[in-house]
Amino acid sequence: MAQVNSSQVPSEMFFGVVSMSLIWETLDQVVSLVFQAIITWALVKILPEVYSSFQKKKKSMFKSRSQNGSDSQTGRCPAGLTKATVPTAPPGLSLPPSREGGSRPPSPVPYTLQPDETNLEKKDPHGSPGNSKVTKEPSHQLLRRMKLLNIEDLKAGQVAPWLTLAESLARSNDPENASNLLMSVIQEGFGAEITNNHYSVIVTAFARLGNSGKAEQWLEDMLKQKKNQTTAVCFGAVIDAFAKQGNVPAAERWLERMIETEVQPNVISYTAVVEACARVGDVAKAEEWLTRMTQAGVEGDDICYNNVIGACAKCGDIERAEHWAHKMMKAGISCDVVTYNTVINACAKQGDWRRAENWLRKMDHAGVEPNVVSYSAVINACAKACCVEQAELWLQRTLDRGFKANVITYNAVIEACVKSQNVQRAEEWLDKMIASGVEADVVTYSVLIDSAAREVNVPKAEGWLKKMSAAGVKPNTISYSAVIHACAKAGDANRAEHWLSEMTTLGVKPNIVSYNAVLNACVKNNDIPRAEAWLAKAIDAGVTPDVISYNTLITAYCKADNVNLAHSLLNRMAGKGIAPTAVSYTAIMQAYSRLGQPQEVESILSEMRRRRMPLSGKCLVALLLAYRHSKQSEAESAEVVTAFTSWFQRGAPVDGWTIQALCRTLGRTHAERLCSDLGIKMRELENEKANKEKEKSNFGGGYEWRSSRPRITQ
Repeated sequence: MAQVNSSQVPSEMFFGVVSMSLIWETLDQVVSLVFQAIITWALVKILPEVYSSFQKKKKSMFKSRSQNGSDSQTGRCPAGLTKATVPTAPPGLSLPPSREGGSRPPSPVPYTLQPDETNLEKKDPHGSPGNSKVTKEPSHQLLRRMKLLNIEDLKAGQVAPWLTLAESLARSNDPENASNLLMSVIQEGFGAEITNNHYSVIVTAFARLGNSGKAEQWLEDMLKQKKNQTTAVCFGAVIDAFAKQGNVPAAERWLERMIETEVQPNVISYTAVVEACARVGDVAKAEEWLTRMTQAGVEGDDICYNNVIGACAKCGDIERAEHWAHKMMKAGISCDVVTYNTVINACAKQGDWRRAENWLRKMDHAGVEPNVVSYSAVINACAKACCVEQAELWLQRTLDRGFKANVITYNAVIEACVKSQNVQRAEEWLDKMIASGVEADVVTYSVLIDSAAREVNVPKAEGWLKKMSAAGVKPNTISYSAVIHACAKAGDANRAEHWLSEMTTLGVKPNIVSYNAVLNACVKNNDIPRAEAWLAKAIDAGVTPDVISYNTLITAYCKADNVNLAHSLLNRMAGKGIAPTAVSYTAIMQAYSRLGQPQEVESILSEMRRRRMPLSGKCLVALLLAYRHSKQSEAESAEVVTAFTSWFQRGAPVDGWTIQALCRTLGRTHAERLCSDLGIKMRELENEKANKEKEKSNFGGGYEWRSSRPRITQ
């Protein structure tokens, strides 16, 4: 049997015991770490929820107390608390009864305090209304607090609640009630307690609501209190209120008063006045205040300069707009896209496309990225100058820059093509516009309808109107009037009436231009009763006839030699406050001339001179032909010479047609002698007339002689 070495046993047992000990110790540490982790997780996850639940319960308890009153008032006691015992009266005394009939005294606080009433405002020590950190209360709560104020407390010297509430009301845009509280404070003799801050919030609140009168009143009162230093904010608020109302004199007056005080006006105060002047179109005043601002050492900003530049641009003064833009640059103020666009637009209004292009290049060189408005203004300038190629070039550049041209840009090019009598090109641009995803508007179609009307192409004008409706664009009064005008020029009274009736049926209200076109169509067909009926319809529809309406009928009466009706309508026209024009008088003079009544012609000439209306060559033609048609004798020839000489010396002009009428009336020899005596260059005037007749101008202005009667060619 094998023998075991007894000396090895203790050693093996020792190592076994040590190994087990280490294992248990490690397990113990692991378990400990696990428990710590569990506890930490519990603290992180559970405690915040417990705390949040506690806070919610606390808030709900507080809300319950706010709604139902305190527990001491209602007799209820929260869970976990014991109700305090009501104190007993000392011997020989009794406590006053409570509202509930008990012996507890009433609470000195007549209403439940809200949490934001305990610390309403944390004011800046300097008293600036803009720097106060205010916890605003709801308006209904402020009004409730106002009702609970007691005038007796104010008389007793408790001013603070009144002033605090007034300030809170003003900050809540309720300056009316705020001012009432301050007036009560003043009436009770505590006006000295009102601080600069209280005045400021009242003034700014009234100004903010546009009540410039009340703002001005409180600022005046503030200035009377010498101890209160008026701030720039108060002056600025009043100035801005008047400026926004367009009351420039009042805004200027307060800026002047601000300058007179120790308060230094800032750029905001000056800008408000400059903007007000610019808005009413008083460029001189706007420039004056901007100059005074810079002279006072106040550095201007881009808003102030842009207002002046805009005012200059609005009245079409490009030179002044450019002057202030350059001055702005010299002052170190960077011109922005608004500045450049304003100047470019001013050039566009005058049709000065070269100048507009120059400013667009300046804009690009200055590193200011032009936008679609910039390019549209240049295109509009080219369009107004009828430079179709330039307009198209800039439109293409707009598209190449990645901008999507809008309908205004395309309309400018289309209108330029129409003005250049290139209608086909205009139609091509319309197709391009629609293909690019830009929808044509009422202006687009109206321009094309008008172009067809100028060509007296009635089917084309009507076709564009139908395309317009088919595209979902509702025609307006201008669109229909253009079609009616085309029908009138073609003498198609039936079509003109049709379109006028249709526009009325569709709810488009005709204007006097629409009715005048129909009147013209009827007159061209020599249908005067029909024209009279349409004039009556216009009046019945509430459309007031204008001078063109009356002149159309006066001309029709005169052509029919019904001069009495024409003269009657002229007097009726003047009675309605519509001043007759040279067309009105010329038509009647020519009618009297054909009837051989020179005295009536001279009467009309005297009336024109009394009204300080300029006379034309047609006037003497009518007078001379009136004598010729009266079949004057040799003795009456002297009257012709006298009348001609008299009116020539009064300033009546003489032209080639006048010389022709003079020769027909007096004879060539007598006419040459008279012209020589008066210093009239007869040959030159005749040559000038001959050249004009050769030109065959589309605008007319000459005379056609038929059956010895002059007729003005339209």
